[in-house]
Amino acid sequence: MPTSSRTFFVAACVHAIVILPLTVHAMFAPHSWMPAWSAAAHGREMLAGFVLALIAGYLLGPQPKRWLCVLAIAWCLGRVAFLVPEFTLAKLGSPAFGLLMIFRVVPRLSVAKKWRNLALPVLLGLLSLAPLIFTALSEIDAFQALHATLRGTVLLLGLLLSFMGGRVLAPAFAGAHHRAGRVLEARVQPALEAGLILLIPAAVLLLPWRPELSGLLAVCAGMLVTIRLLRWRPWACAAHPDLIALSVGYAWVAVGLVGMGLALIAGKPATTALHVLTIGGIGLLSIGVMGRVLRARCDTGASLLPALMVASLLLSLARVFRVIQPFSIKVSFQIAAAMWSGAYGLMLSQLLLHEPFVVRALHRRRLCSRRA
Repeated sequence: MPTSSRTFFVAACVHAIVILPLTVHAMFAPHSWMPAWSAAAHGREMLAGFVLALIAGYLLGPQPKRWLCVLAIAWCLGRVAFLVPEFTLAKLGSPAFGLLMIFRVVPRLSVAKKWRNLALPVLLGLLSLAPLIFTALSEIDAFQALHATLRGTVLLLGLLLSFMGGRVLAPAFAGAHHRAGRVLEARVQPALEAGLILLIPAAVLLLPWRPELSGLLAVCAGMLVTIRLLRWRPWACAAHPDLIALSVGYAWVAVGLVGMGLALIAGKPATTALHVLTIGGIGLLSIGVMGRVLRARCDTGASLLPALMVASLLLSLARVFRVIQPFSIKVSFQIAAAMWSGAYGLMLSQLLLHEPFVVRALHRRRLCSRRA
């Protein structure tokens, strides 16, 4: 059966290359051919389009071709609805994709026995329902509720990143320490993971009524992520730059959670912290995870490492320009968007170069050149 990562990792990269620069252009050129997307529309599209494509690529696994085609069509329709709001039928694309994700992923993950592992399908179900909720709130013009839902979804996304990132980093760090002749005692750290699973959903539930208490819980969750990362001793794995890049992404998840929590406590907008979590956390972790999946699938070894490091550097710079804004807002945003697109363009080139038909074509070309 076809592997979903081949379809949806490519889709996520294409989305990153195209949608964000278009959004930034529309932000500063309201009279262009594109609609003037609001900040809420941008956030909704990044969560429903980019993030769900990454989740599908990592967790859907092998799927029958018919299901993969249906999922891909629903996802593409959702992107058409963003680009052409007048196309009413396309608005069903993102909600349909989210519901299909629940149908295809959640039952498979629900066979887990430990309650911490059962939290994953519940979390994925909530994130997959988000596009349906976004669409419904947009249609009834409930913009205040939409903004609150977006903030809650980002907090849940922080939980997913801390949960899945930890499940990727714990064995990776354990292996790196073992190869260096050391023993890593702290691996998954179930107590800290359980704390995150309890704190962040509680913060989401309290968000509409007690935002200051919700913010306090988010700060505590960010501190737990930090403690978890420090116990893996990433500084001792400097010989593994791919692990360091993943560690930096995981650290930005912690910073983003703390920043969002402090903003909620102070009653201020959490835009900066939100972009720290998304650009830094999602960006670096997604590049690292796509690279690890590609290396495992194609046995690429060290040949993929330079591209991963350059992409991680571009995403780190994109976060700097978006958050710190060293130039004017327009120029800083445009540079950040260009670096974001460049990072995922580089990742897309690696994904396509290691597709079987491309590998076979390159192999045939080498054979022909040798014979000549």
